[in-house]
Amino acid sequence: MTKLKRLAFISLALLALSICAQNHNAQGADDIIKRCQPLLTNADPVKRAEGVEGIVAANNKKAAELACKTIAAEKDNDALPRMGAAFAQFNSEEALSEVKDAITKFTRPEQIFAAYYALTGLGNGKTAGGDAILKACVLESKPKDYNLKAAALEAIGESARKEVAPAVAELFATWNPDWDDKGVIVAMCGIFAAAKIVKPEEKEPRDSVMRGLINILKNAKNDRLRYFSVKALSEISGEKMYSEPKFWEWWIDVGGYKTQKERPEGQTEAARKVPRFFDMATVGKRVVFCIDVSGSMAGPVSMPPAPKKEKPPEPKKEGPVTGGGKSKPAEGDKKKEEPEPDPPDYSKVKIKLDLAIVELVYALKQLDKEFLFNVCIYDTPHQLLLPSVKNLVPATPENKAKFIKAVEALTPRALTNIHGGLMDSLSITDAQFFDWHKMDPAWDPECMAKGAETIFFLTDGSPTVSDDSSDIGEVGRPDKNGQVKKMVGNGKMCVPENIVAEIKRVNTFRKCVIHTVGIGPHDSRLMGELARISGGTYTDRTGVAR
Repeated sequence: MTKLKRLAFISLALLALSICAQNHNAQGADDIIKRCQPLLTNADPVKRAEGVEGIVAANNKKAAELACKTIAAEKDNDALPRMGAAFAQFNSEEALSEVKDAITKFTRPEQIFAAYYALTGLGNGKTAGGDAILKACVLESKPKDYNLKAAALEAIGESARKEVAPAVAELFATWNPDWDDKGVIVAMCGIFAAAKIVKPEEKEPRDSVMRGLINILKNAKNDRLRYFSVKALSEISGEKMYSEPKFWEWWIDVGGYKTQKERPEGQTEAARKVPRFFDMATVGKRVVFCIDVSGSMAGPVSMPPAPKKEKPPEPKKEGPVTGGGKSKPAEGDKKKEEPEPDPPDYSKVKIKLDLAIVELVYALKQLDKEFLFNVCIYDTPHQLLLPSVKNLVPATPENKAKFIKAVEALTPRALTNIHGGLMDSLSITDAQFFDWHKMDPAWDPECMAKGAETIFFLTDGSPTVSDDSSDIGEVGRPDKNGQVKKMVGNGKMCVPENIVAEIKRVNTFRKCVIHTVGIGPHDSRLMGELARISGGTYTDRTGVAR
């Protein structure tokens, strides 16, 4: 056999092997789809999740089509993350092309979590095709496709895809006025993602992303956007939370070196004058106070002497200097400031609920008319403090007086329904109070756009009951021998880890700051986690005021 004939024979043999391999792979993919497809419509969400986890192994157009169709229709909050994680296995061109065609159509509010989990899976897959889909959702979607853009930005941050950082910077470079109101979730999710994907030692994309954040800081009127833009700049740079854009522009211009000898010092967010509860600052203008009125709040506390009201310092003639110029006056400086309320009167504090009442009354008095607020209370049931006031209301003197009167009349009651209190707080808006048993405040457009921006959550204990408990009437009650056999209800939302997971889910696109206060032998781990996952602060006051 000549050399030429041998080469031709080998080529034909390799071609035949390739065709056989393709046929084998195609047959294998068909078998996978045939085996897994029935699971996708199973009544059990666990089985549906298993179906998606199995079918992605086929890694072809049909498998991608079925996986996208299934995750789009899924309602179970435990099945959705499992399905989304499976998308990391898609890496073939045909599969990713089909995923892109499907996911870019997930623009309705109720599809935001399907898009988010699927895109997070693609991000974790670490493929160029997956990154291209993330970029397309951010930059190629319509300006008003807020939900899709937010889902992609959140996925970029969750999967830590620094490779997609240029897309975030490009989005931030052009300010969209809608971000101050109905499109706020786009900016918020982008800001949170920026702090997760930018490394301070890498000049690019660090500088371009920081310039984008500065652009938001310059243009945003929304206090929460400005606050978190500064927070992200601080986290990226390692600097303090300076509130003036000129400082950050200087920081980039000098190369980002903290050791610069001549460096401007500007006003920081820590110094801003805003209403506070247990010395924790509000973020945004819509505030909900959620107060524990369970029976254990009747426990005694010992208080230090009440502080004396100090004369406020004389205002400086010039503001702090940043970047060589005078700082702009803070928002509202031009208007006549209301007098400071008297400090909390601790002389009346005997029990833990007294402490909560004194601090809450003081916080309410600090609110000015620009704020909207309401108060939730919880023990075994959970409800609004004033059942007739079913929305966030302006902090007028009349409204504050009405709420203060009701706050001062509170008394300790029954068990501790932490989950119920938190969900109520996340379900009240400018217009109404939603029944979260019937709708999901995690994606409802009004809840996302007009719900609480800050929640102050207070408890003195641990979760002992929840709406999904079936033995509410028995928990904590002694038997005929005086022994308490059931200290905690049997509901899923009596478990602290489950509460954290659910509040994290509900707050994924809400970005509500949850400040937590513990004033008794409370679950410090639960309170710390609730604050951490929301960008809030946890304050441990075991019954003694500062």
